Amino acid sequence: EETVLASFPFTAGQYFEMIIRCDSQHFRVAMNGQHQLDYKHRMKELSAINQVEVKGDVTLLAVRVL
Repeated sequence: EETVLASFPFTAGQYFEMIIRCDSQHFRVAMNGQHQLDYKHRMKELSAINQVEVKGDVTLLAVRVL
């Protein structure tokens, strides 16, 4: 499923914080404290989610699982 954002939230060379929350029906994504999108998932068993994949020209400084 493709999602279109109103504006592109990234700037080359700038740090950013991305928070991904998972509820029973959606992944809710915020960038730098601002809600960006809700992505409807098809997972029935949320405990089955055990990995996140990051692709592209990005360097991870920290990853936290809460």
